[in-house]
Amino acid sequence: MFDLLGRLTVVLTCIWAFPLLAQSPSTQMLSSARSDVGFVVATNCTDGQDRSGTAFVWPTSKQVITARHVVAGCNTINIVFKNHGTFSAGPIREIRAQDLIALELDSPTGATVQTLTDAFPPLHSQVAVVGFALGAPTADDKLLTVTTGNQPPPAKLRDLLPSAERNTVAQNGPWELDTAILRLDGNLTHGHSGAPVFDHQGRVVAIGAGGLKSGATGIVWAVNASYLLDQSNWSSVSAGQAVNPETNLSFSVQSPQSTINTVNCGNFSLSLSRKSTFYEIAATVDDPLGLQQLQNAVGFGLPLNFNELVFEVWEDLVSGAVIPLPQGSDLRPSSSGCTATVGNGVAIWIRSYDASGDANFQFSIQNFSLQLESDLGFAIGPNVFDPNFTYSYPLSRPDGFMANRKGVAGPTVPVDHANMYQNYGFVSHIGRGPHYFGVAALRRSSFINTPLLAQCQATGNSTACSQALPPLYDWAVATLSVHMSTMPPI
Repeated sequence: MFDLLGRLTVVLTCIWAFPLLAQSPSTQMLSSARSDVGFVVATNCTDGQDRSGTAFVWPTSKQVITARHVVAGCNTINIVFKNHGTFSAGPIREIRAQDLIALELDSPTGATVQTLTDAFPPLHSQVAVVGFALGAPTADDKLLTVTTGNQPPPAKLRDLLPSAERNTVAQNGPWELDTAILRLDGNLTHGHSGAPVFDHQGRVVAIGAGGLKSGATGIVWAVNASYLLDQSNWSSVSAGQAVNPETNLSFSVQSPQSTINTVNCGNFSLSLSRKSTFYEIAATVDDPLGLQQLQNAVGFGLPLNFNELVFEVWEDLVSGAVIPLPQGSDLRPSSSGCTATVGNGVAIWIRSYDASGDANFQFSIQNFSLQLESDLGFAIGPNVFDPNFTYSYPLSRPDGFMANRKGVAGPTVPVDHANMYQNYGFVSHIGRGPHYFGVAALRRSSFINTPLLAQCQATGNSTACSQALPPLYDWAVATLSVHMSTMPPI
């Protein structure tokens, strides 16, 4: 079953990470950095959403740097430091083309003024992003490796963005597609906008910026610190005034969270990032045509307003995998990962495999994914591939991300004169390098009352619809969740 995955694993071979050099930020340096970064909380914003991000102190003890999109259009900005208190802040200078902004605090902070460098970190060395991932009030750090995607340096923003987002920026600005960025082997996530990226000497080499929507994820990139050091890049901001937001771009903003809801799935964990509507996610998924086809199939003849469907977006902070689950589904650990119970015989399986350090990782991933397929087939019972929802070839991106999606259908089983069911499975295999996620929707013994369904479709009778639609609704949102599961570009 799912023999096409062989192609997936063969291509993944190309992105095996090279051995790391000894250069890596020290534990002591990262501990200090976590205390010195500021938690940005922006409120009273024009879009009605509170936002969060990260800032660091530079070039004086009374100024911080963050990403412009975090605070643009917001009238109230506070910067919270772990050991130094809370400060109100306002914009004083900006580098709009690189999504950077300088804020002035209402008084000097005792946090360390960081050192910047325009030197490019060595290939295969490690750097660390330090910030407030997913809007958590406590800073964390994440080690990342400088990849050969930077060769010859510097890498450009246009090389990172998928074609749809690249065309949007090209047409609307204001960002420069030739912006120099740092290509890394992992992603910066929501909350890392404005976060400093440190080299092994403790110098800031890049800053988290961007935040463009890309399906259920946001694309955050690391802008070279050299832009901050060149005074000719800066433009002044009128004192006491908020900077205008970029109205032609769609941002995936992160609201501040007092705590992060995290579910331990055994060998991986999923953290709740935010809630998004289907409309917000669907505009920039990795396969929009495939999603449209699926939407038409699961919603055919049903009075469903897809654009208003709400999904809870869960994220794996190690791989960057993002899984939007239907609002209200019950996510719990299972024997092989996690399972989200949707209702009416519909569930979503989530499994992951991290083959880091495995020289034969592509074969390990293949074996793991085949086991998922075997378990899926056993759970569904006798089945055949559904060619309407099975890729002929895996989808791929230049950053090494690959996705393979497939449907398998069981026979239609009549229960009595009114009820029938058809078991079905729909799976997304997503991966990049040694990181793999399998997300599968299962429909088992989900009874459909065909006379009531026909009455609902023909007359819109509320009683008939309330009884006939729930199983179809649960299956629709589960399959959409599986299709929208993805990994952000890096």
